[in-house]
Amino acid sequence: MIRTRLLFVVLSLAVASAAFATVVRGRFVEAVSGDAMVSVPYKVFAGADTVHPVVFDVSDAEGRFSTNLHPGKYRLKTEYVGKKPLSIEFTAANSATDLGDLELLEVGETLSEVTVVATKDLISSDGAKLTYDVERDPSSGTNTVMEMLRKVPMVTVDGEDNIKVKGDSNFKIYINGKPDPMLSGDPKNILKSMPASSIKKIEVITDPGAKYEAEGTAGILNIITDKKQSMEGYLVTARAGVSNGGYNGNLYGRTKINKVTASANVSGSNYSVMRAHTYTDSERENFTSDTERYYRSHSKGLQKSYFLSGNLNLSWEPDTLNLFTLSGNIGHYKSRQNASQSVTMSNIDNALVWGYKRDFFTKSSSLWSSANASYQHTFPNNTQHTLTLTAQYDYGESPYRSDVRNYDYENLGYDVISPFQGRRQTGYSNSYTLQGDYVLPLFSDKHTFETGFKAVLRRSDSNNRTLDGLKEEEVLPISASKVQQFNDVYAAYVSYNASFWKFAARAGLRYEHTRMGLDYKYQENTGDWADFTTRLNDLVPNASLTYKLTEMSNFRVAYRMRIWRPSLGYLNPYVNTLTFGSLSYGNPDLKSEHNNMVELKYSNYGGKFSGEASVSYSQTNNSIESNDFMKDNVQHSTYANIGRYRSVDLGGYLMYQITSTMDASLYVGGSYNDYNSRGAMNVRNHGWQGYFNANYGYTTPFKLRIDAWGGGGTPGIGAQEKYDTWYYYGFSLSRSFLKNDALTLSINCNQFLTPERKSTFTTTTETFREQYTNKFKQWSAGFSITYKFGGLKSDVRRTNASISNDDMKSQSSGGNGGGR
Repeated sequence: MIRTRLLFVVLSLAVASAAFATVVRGRFVEAVSGDAMVSVPYKVFAGADTVHPVVFDVSDAEGRFSTNLHPGKYRLKTEYVGKKPLSIEFTAANSATDLGDLELLEVGETLSEVTVVATKDLISSDGAKLTYDVERDPSSGTNTVMEMLRKVPMVTVDGEDNIKVKGDSNFKIYINGKPDPMLSGDPKNILKSMPASSIKKIEVITDPGAKYEAEGTAGILNIITDKKQSMEGYLVTARAGVSNGGYNGNLYGRTKINKVTASANVSGSNYSVMRAHTYTDSERENFTSDTERYYRSHSKGLQKSYFLSGNLNLSWEPDTLNLFTLSGNIGHYKSRQNASQSVTMSNIDNALVWGYKRDFFTKSSSLWSSANASYQHTFPNNTQHTLTLTAQYDYGESPYRSDVRNYDYENLGYDVISPFQGRRQTGYSNSYTLQGDYVLPLFSDKHTFETGFKAVLRRSDSNNRTLDGLKEEEVLPISASKVQQFNDVYAAYVSYNASFWKFAARAGLRYEHTRMGLDYKYQENTGDWADFTTRLNDLVPNASLTYKLTEMSNFRVAYRMRIWRPSLGYLNPYVNTLTFGSLSYGNPDLKSEHNNMVELKYSNYGGKFSGEASVSYSQTNNSIESNDFMKDNVQHSTYANIGRYRSVDLGGYLMYQITSTMDASLYVGGSYNDYNSRGAMNVRNHGWQGYFNANYGYTTPFKLRIDAWGGGGTPGIGAQEKYDTWYYYGFSLSRSFLKNDALTLSINCNQFLTPERKSTFTTTTETFREQYTNKFKQWSAGFSITYKFGGLKSDVRRTNASISNDDMKSQSSGGNGGGR
C-alpha cells in the first residue's frame, strides 16, 4: 500500500512538472547563406551551471530544435566542426519561447598562399534523402550538372551519359521539387548544357514518403537551384564553353529590392560542330525459320542537336508569415539525324534471300512552357506550422518527321517495299495541377502531422500518319490516326513523424485514384481500336524507423511501395511499319506496375571519413517490359505487363577528407537481379551486376584546382536484354583570377586514352536472338570561361510546395523513364 502511494506521488509530481513546462524552439543556420544546419549538437544549462546540461540533443534535417523547459534562465551552447562556438543566454517564459534563427559563423585558417575556409560536409543524409551540396564543391564553378552527377553517391553516369540511381534507370529527375518540361526533350544533352554554378544542391531521394508522388521505382533525383542569402543587391554570372562536339552558354542573374526578389536564367547549346558518325551493326537470328534465318543491317548516322531555355522566378514576402512566389519557363529542343543503312536477309546457309539500301532523315523537336504560382502561410509562434497552396500549368508540343528513300533492291519489288516512305507525328500535352499541403507540429515539436491533397488533369494528343509512294513528289498517306490520352489523378495523403529518445519514426499512407484511357478520334488502316477507360485505386504505404547512434551517424530500416503508370507511347497501338520486316506498336491493355522495397542503411557523415552502407530487397510482380517476338517472319516489338522482378542491392560510399584542400571518394554498388516473364513469353534472365565511381580533388597552393574522376560497370541485364560493360574517366584543371575570383578558366578532357568505343546490346527470346553493336567516338575535350559580377546575399525564396507530375512511365532515356 505504501509503495502504491509513493508511486502515485511520483507520477503526480511528474505530471505536474510536465504541466508547468514550456516549449523552447529555434533553428541553426549558416551566418552567410542562411542555410539550415543539420545535426548540430547543442546543450542547455540551467542558471549559472556550465557543467551539467539539462538537455543534450541535435537539430533535425531542417536545422530546427525543440525542447521542454521550466520557466527560468538558461544558457544554450553548441560546437560544430568548422564553426565558431555559439553561446547564448535566454529566458524560458510561461508560454512558448522561439529563439528564431541562430547563426553559426565559419572558422578560417591560412595555408601558405591559399586561404581555406572550413565548411560543413559536402554530403548529408538522413537515410531517406542524401544531399550533395554543389555550392561547397570547388569544381562547381567550371563543371556542368552532368559532370557533377558523377560525384554524387548512388548516382552513376556511364561513358554514353546514361544516368542511373543505384543501378536503376527507373527514376525521375525533378528541378526544385517538381518535374520540369525542359527535361522531356533530351535530358542528357540538356544536363550537359546546364552549368553547375547555377544550382545549389542535388538530392537523391530513395524513400520519398507519402507527400511525394508514388511513381518512380528507384526514387527521385532532385536538382535544387534555390540560393537563399541575406543581403540585397544583384549578381550576374555568365559562362561559355566549347568542346569537340559543340558549344554552350548560360547567363544567370538575380536581384533583390526591398521585399521582392527575382532571378532569371537563360541556357543554350549547339551540338552540331565536329560531330562524329556513329556506326551500328545488328544481327537477328530467327529461330522459327530456315528460309529467312538471318536479318543483318549496317548503319552510319550523324546527329545534331540544339537547345535553348529560359526561366524567371519572383517572390514577394510582405511579412514574416506570408510568402508569394511566381515562376515560369519556356524552352525549345530540336534534333536532326541523317543516316544510311544496308539491310539483308539470308537463309540458314547464309545465302542471300533479299536485300536493299536506304537513306533516312529524321527531325524531332520539343517545345515546352510552364507557369507556377504558390502561397505559403506560416502560423504565429511556430515556424513549422504551415499551410501551402500551389497551382501549375504545363504545355508541351513535340513534332516528329521521318523520310526514307529505299534503293538497290535485290529480290524485292516495289509491291513489297516502296521507294519512298515517311512518318509524321505531332504530340500536344496540357496539364493542370492544384495542390495543398498542411504541416502541424505536436507535443513540443517532437511530433509532426502532415496532410495534403493533389489533383492533376492531363490531356495528351497524338496525330500520326504513315506515308508511301513510288515517287518522292507522290508520297501519300496510307494510314493515319488521331488519339487522345487522358490521365487524371486525384490524391490525398497523411503522414506522421515522431521523435523520442534516440529514435525517429515515420509512417505515411497515400491514396491515388486514377482515371486514364484512350479516345480514338480518327483511324484509317490502323485496325479498329475501341475507346477505353481504366480506373485505378492505389493505397501506397511507407514506414521507417531511424536510430541515432551518434550526432553524425544513424541506422535506418524502411519499407516503401512505388507505382509507375504507362504513358501514351506505351499505350498507343499505332503500328510503325517504316522498317521492312519489323513492326512496333504500343499496348492499350497495360496496367500500372507496383514495386515494394525493404531497406537497411547505416549513415555516418562528419569528420575526415564519412559515408554510408545499405542493403535492400525489392520486388515487382507486373513490371512493364519490352515484348519482342517473331510472327510470320516479322519481328514484333511492343510492351506488356509480363515482368516478375526480384532484386537484392548492396551499396557503399566512402569519402576521405585527406587535407583541407584535398579529398577523395569512392562509391561501390552491386545487385543480384532476377527477371522472369509470364504468358506467351517464357524468358528468365538473372545474375549479378556491379558498378563504381571514384573522384579526386585538390586545390594547389597556387589556386589551381585539379579534379579527376572515373568509374565503370560490369555487364547488366534486363527481362530480355544483356548490356555490355561500360567505363568512363577524365580530368579537369581550373584557375580563378581577379578580385573575389570573378574570372574562372577551365579545361577538361574525357576518355582520351580510348577515343573509340564499342558497346553491345543483346536481346534473347524463345523465337529470336538479336545483337546490336555500336561504334562511336567517346573522347571529348573542352574549354570554358566563367565571369561573375555584382553582389547579392538573397535569392528567390520558395514555398514548401513541391509539384511532381512526372508519374507516367515514359520512353525517354537518361533517367526520365525507361527500362532498368
